[in-house]
Amino acid sequence: MLSDQGIKEVTLLGQNVNSYRDTSDSTIHNSIDTKLTPGFKTVYKPKTGGRRFSDLLDKVSQIDPEMRIRFTSPHPKDFPDEVLDLIKERSNICNQIHLPAQSGSSEVLQRMRRGYTREAYLDLVYHIRHRIPDVYLSSDFIAGFCEETELEHEDTVSLMKEVKYHVVYSFPYSMRQKTSAYHRLKDNVPDDVKSRRHLRLRDLFRQEALKLNLKEIGSTQLILIEGCDSGKTKTLSDLPWIGYCSQQHKQNILNNKYLCSDIIISTQNLLKFEFPEINGFQETTLAPVKVNGKWVSETGFQSQESPSVQIHHNGNAHWVLSLQTRDGNIYLLDSLSLNLTTSLEYQLTQIYGKDKKKLIIRIPDVQKQQNSIDCGLFAIANALEFCQTGFKGGTHITYEQKYMREHLIHCLENGKFTHFPKNYFGKTPKNLKTKTHIISINCDCGKPDTIEDMVGCEGKTGRKMCDVWTHRSCAKKNMRGNSWFCEVHR
Repeated sequence: MLSDQGIKEVTLLGQNVNSYRDTSDSTIHNSIDTKLTPGFKTVYKPKTGGRRFSDLLDKVSQIDPEMRIRFTSPHPKDFPDEVLDLIKERSNICNQIHLPAQSGSSEVLQRMRRGYTREAYLDLVYHIRHRIPDVYLSSDFIAGFCEETELEHEDTVSLMKEVKYHVVYSFPYSMRQKTSAYHRLKDNVPDDVKSRRHLRLRDLFRQEALKLNLKEIGSTQLILIEGCDSGKTKTLSDLPWIGYCSQQHKQNILNNKYLCSDIIISTQNLLKFEFPEINGFQETTLAPVKVNGKWVSETGFQSQESPSVQIHHNGNAHWVLSLQTRDGNIYLLDSLSLNLTTSLEYQLTQIYGKDKKKLIIRIPDVQKQQNSIDCGLFAIANALEFCQTGFKGGTHITYEQKYMREHLIHCLENGKFTHFPKNYFGKTPKNLKTKTHIISINCDCGKPDTIEDMVGCEGKTGRKMCDVWTHRSCAKKNMRGNSWFCEVHR
């Protein structure tokens, strides 16, 4: 048994897993028909007899009360009260339900042939929260589905605001062959509109999730320990989370999905173990976001000495890599653009801005990804190149992008990184662009100027104005009327 092997958590995995019905045992003559969630419908015929998902969940959860049970990915149409009551009653069934919505617009849901309306979905959410008041909800959303209008997109935005999910997976729509939409509809939403809508959903989720997470401060939670302190380990076998690639993560990577933070963290843990002489590899969670007009950071990045490397989330559903070479130069490797977000400036100053009034960031145009979702792969591949060969700003790499996902799975499963497949590795092409970005850090708080309005000291030395500046929120305690004075002129 898995429980006898020390396994602490099991996930029941399947497409529409809660639609499970086992009719293989002829001794089971359950006459109860499949009951769909009120307001939901399906093109499939109702099934009769056999064991239902509630029976499976009941049996599995009784094997070992200390083993945690999860299931994914369910369909909203199959959530009878028997399943909800089991989740509430059994302490080892995780108090979390994945409830894919795909869209908040009834019109879009009809084109998707999902079998429910916005109102029916919300009724299910309210019913679940009535039965399980402290449940954690996650969901999937598609941005820019066929013929989606701005008003229909706004319906999705308002649904996310109303439900307030703990986790959301959102993706720009991509037409697939052998689907109903491929034969019936036109993929007529421009790619830039899909990307804009997708990024808005990402940013909104992170803002709402941060508010939920902040409410948990001070609470006591049951946690699953997946490994020990890397500072006390000697061999790879001492690091259970390194070399581990769950089936869910593997499917995420193979299905061309955006790499989640868990995969990025696992990757950095492995790199940290393989290259102990390189600093950095701090855990990447949510990028700093604005809440009620104020920047809130969950990253907790610590200042690092060179050489160091860090994978960042830039706040716009995009992974990038920063590194500091032995000579102290700071580079940002971005496979999509040459621009810095305010959230990224915040993170860079946390890591590299200690006791500095400005940061000089060099952004070489080293490579371009061929889609909007492979940024995490490029960040990981570039981090590995830096750790193995160093970086002096004069190297150009073109990766074999179609093989990068399989290579990442191979490395995580084997607990050791090898070079990502590449078809060019040599000197910088003559037309390679390098952008220099300066981050000003004038305030004593050590945060970049860009996160907030700055105010200058009103003091003078002779005819010369004082050149000391601070953030407006930091200036409040030393204001005289509408004027602020530095320590010298106070």
